[in-house]
Amino acid sequence: MTSPTEFDACAAARERIADGLALANAGGVVAWYFEWAQDRQGSLWEEELVSARLHATTTKAFEATLHRSESVGVSLRRAAVALGLGRVAEATRLRGLFQ
Repeated sequence: MTSPTEFDACAAARERIADGLALANAGGVVAWYFEWAQDRQGSLWEEELVSARLHATTTKAFEATLHRSESVGVSLRRAAVALGLGRVAEATRLRGLFQ
């Protein structure tokens, strides 16, 4: 019977598609942040600068997420959440909140 294999393949494909959509959304969020930063600075960045910064930022984030995913043995989504929560915890600790 091939149903379990097909089901597992479909589940894996859905997760990969969702991970890809999350990465695409993250790129949009980073681009929005760059727009906000430009507005705050009262400046206009060249398209090449925006593209270079977007590429560097998303590449670094993906590599960190992939490394966490592989080192802990979890999905990219869980690794991304773990990284995000770790950053919030570290910022909270550094700012001395809730102590």
